[in-house]
This record gives sequence, C-alpha cells and structure tokens, in this order.
Amino acid sequence: MSSEPHQASSVAVCDVLVIGGGITGATTALALALACPASAIILVEAHEPVSTSPATEPDFSAPGLRVSALNLQSERFLRSIGVWPHLEAHRLKPYRALQVAENPDSGTQATAEQSLGGTTFSIEDLQDPGIQHLGTILENDRLQRGIWQAMAKLPNLTLRQAELLDLTQLMPEGVEAKLKSGDGERETVKARLLIGADGAASSVRVKAGIRQMAEGYAQKALVIGVELDELAGDKTWQLFRPQGPVAYLPLFDCTEAGEEHCAAYASLVWYDAPQRIQALMQLDVEELLQQVLTTFPASLPRVRKIYGRAAFPLVKSHCTSYSRGSVVLVGDAAHTVNPLAGQGLNMGLQDAEALSTSLRAELASPSLPGSGGLQRALAIYERQRKPQNLLMTATVDAFYYTFSNDIGPLKALRRLGLSIADRAGPLKRRVLQHALGLDQAGEPAGTGPRAGETEPARLYPE
Repeated sequence: MSSEPHQASSVAVCDVLVIGGGITGATTALALALACPASAIILVEAHEPVSTSPATEPDFSAPGLRVSALNLQSERFLRSIGVWPHLEAHRLKPYRALQVAENPDSGTQATAEQSLGGTTFSIEDLQDPGIQHLGTILENDRLQRGIWQAMAKLPNLTLRQAELLDLTQLMPEGVEAKLKSGDGERETVKARLLIGADGAASSVRVKAGIRQMAEGYAQKALVIGVELDELAGDKTWQLFRPQGPVAYLPLFDCTEAGEEHCAAYASLVWYDAPQRIQALMQLDVEELLQQVLTTFPASLPRVRKIYGRAAFPLVKSHCTSYSRGSVVLVGDAAHTVNPLAGQGLNMGLQDAEALSTSLRAELASPSLPGSGGLQRALAIYERQRKPQNLLMTATVDAFYYTFSNDIGPLKALRRLGLSIADRAGPLKRRVLQHALGLDQAGEPAGTGPRAGETEPARLYPE
C-alpha cells in the first residue's frame, strides 16, 4: 500500500476516494485496487486497526464482542481478493447447521428436546458434496485486520488517516473532498468518484444530500461473550420467544490452549424490551449468568463464565438512492437491517463486490467526463443491489414481526410453518441458497476449498 499518491501542489488527485476503512470500505478499496491496477485509490480512515502485522503464534485470548457470520458468497469473495490467508485459521468457526425454533411456552425455559424442534438448515439440504460448511463465524476486528494486511503492498492503494470535513460535487463529474488528519493537517483530494463506506451514521451520505428512511424497533439487543466448558459445536441457532429471540453463535475452540484454558468461546444474543436489557446490563456477571441459564434453552453448552457484554439499539434504514452525482454509498451507509439473521455485513460485502465489478470496465478505460459512463456503472450497481437488499430487509422483518408476539392463532400457524419448512426439500434448499448468497453469485460460489481443491481461482488479477 503506497504512502504517497500523486500530488499537484497541496491537492492530491486520484481516481477513487473511499471514505471509511472498516470491513466494507476496506474490502471495496482492495477489490477496486486489484481489479484496476492502473487506477489510483485512496482509502480514508480515522482509526487504523490495533495491529495490522501478522500474528507469530496462535492466540486464544477472549474474542471481541462484535462477531459476524459470513455466508458462502461473502467467503468466496474474500478468498478471491486474497483476504483469507491473512486470517488466523484457529480463530475461524465454520458452521454446518442453522436452526430456527420457537419456545412452546413463553413462561418456561425450553427443554433440550423442545429446543431441538423447528427447522434445521444444514449442508445436506444443499445437496452439493463440494460444500463443506454453510459459513464462517469470526470476529469483526480480526477480519478488518486481515483485509488491511491484504491491501498493505498494493502500489495503487494509499491510506489516509484522516476525517472528512466537507465534499463538493464537481462538474461535469468528480468530487473535491476536504480532509483533516489527527494532527490537524488539512488536505484536499480530487477524485473522479467518492465511495461512502462510513457506516450507519454516514457523514458522506449527509454531505452528499442522499435521503434516508429509518425506523427503530421496540427492542434492544444484548450481546454476551461466554467461555464454555465444552466444545462449541458447529451449529448456530435462534429460539424465538414473544419477548424477543435469543441466539447462539459458536466461536472457536481452544483444544490446543492447555488444560486450564476454557474449552471454547461462544456469543449469545438476547433481544428484549429496552428496560429489560438495561436491567441486565446493570447486573454483575454472576447474576447475569443465572439469567442466561434460566432464559436460554437447556441445549446451551455448559457456560464457564461471562467475559463481556454490550447492548445496542435495533434500527433499520434504507436510502432512496445509492448514489448522487459522483458519490455512491455501500454497506451500512446505504442500508441497515435488523441483526436477527446476521445479514448486515454480508449485504455490505455483496455491495462491495457488485460495485467493484460494475466499475471495473469504466476505470480501466475511462470514458470522457460527462459522457455518462460513470453514471451508467453506478446505475448498474444500484439496479443489482437495491432490490436484493430490500428483499433481505423485508424477509428479516417478516420473521421478526411474525415471531415476536404471543397471539394464539399465530403461534399455531408458526409451528405448522416451521414443521412444513423442515420437510419441504426444494423450498428449503432455495431459502438456504438465498440466505447464503448463492443465488446472487455471478459464478459458482463454493466455500473456498471444495473437495479436491486448495483455493478457488481469483476473480481479480494479481
């Protein structure tokens, strides 16, 4: 990754300026830099990851509380741009099954037998012997570090540790951005295109004048990191309750860490009324552990202790347009979704892949300014991603509102629906393919190494 872009006087000039070096923004910058080696890319991020140097030995310290479940399409994309070798393999958790169930009695803890009901999606449902798992659960900060390591040696990708002060759309196309570094130094960057990947509270979105519609939910979520006294398993599950669902995400096992170490880690997610979540946040760890053991199903692996917790509100949002002029949005800057199904990061990575693909030809052979080539590329990106993102948001909402109540007739219909879904082979396979992103891939997604393979072919040149 270059430290100095081409400069004219005190103004830096580049083809693409990416604001936001989190997972989605860094992935977008990396994919564009690989796809268009002759284009100059500048990535702006105020805070560099804690460490971008490769680990020298296995680290079994407690995971961060922010974790994500990458689906197969996201994993394939990250492999194709060279990120996967930079991730610590022992901290990755492939999962092979996803279970959705409902507590049959909202006033009691589900027994192990009851919690194993509902619908289970597994690799067998895909009927593809080459697919070894449904996805991978990993820590967000470790993934971000891996992406930064992958982009470290690209000569056409430059890092700026700064914040965006202002942006001005240029005519007939282009953007002028004002930046301020941590030491107060100001810089102007002129770019043909500016990509906003600066999260749900996007400054780019506001400064570009792109409208957003947002709606909060009546619940909050509590994430609880736990140490386990047994292996975490390879199944993630959600148990729906009228008060809100609870979920289990297995994290990495620690079989090589020594006898005194915990056996594994896991992430628990508890959705409930804001007052209830606030009360849980105020409990000490032993009291919170007792609440977990009485609320989560009896099939929960043995918990050794709680190592961390964090609460956050639930909000969904969507922009009326993904671009305006020479500014385009990706990831949470363009849309947020209820985290119930764990699709937010996958949607952002699919945005990154679609945008880098639609821009590839235009950046490789730029059309004349004002001729419409850039706008056509942005329109292709929005036509591809906006309907898919809206569909995923609506699907997650349908699950959320259908199961978050205690209405008798609806309870009966829910149980019938889950029972039918568990036996509807072709439909079940179609739903699973959509959740894994396999129906959105331009090429067969796979899982990364399939039977008899090591790494999939790269989609982007070296």
